[in-house]
Amino acid sequence: MAKYCILAFLLSLHVLPYSHAGGAGQATITRPTPGTSGSCGSPLTGDYALLPRAFFGSKLPSPICQKCLLINHGSQSVTIPIKGVCDGCQDEDVQVTETTLRKLEPGAESIPRVFWSIYPCP
Repeated sequence: MAKYCILAFLLSLHVLPYSHAGGAGQATITRPTPGTSGSCGSPLTGDYALLPRAFFGSKLPSPICQKCLLINHGSQSVTIPIKGVCDGCQDEDVQVTETTLRKLEPGAESIPRVFWSIYPCP
């Protein structure tokens, strides 16, 4: 847990290049209630990612809310905005929309291991 708090702190200071921040974990589908917003303040619409709370630092909205997540699985990759906290995620797990997950692995409900990095959004 301390590793993630330090990472969130360094991200907030803009000392650590975002391309070096990342992890590997399970990707699952998020199914929010229509009309809700993520903890970054933006509506949960389109393709997006939710990360564990430890990556957000001590207050919201966090500087990480302005970033995107590059997710790799096999030969597939997607870049999507980070829109909030994934309350049920462990360590380096992520939640993504069904559309995003199906781009990475057609027909899957979850992917046991994806690799991801935080980058400035295009």
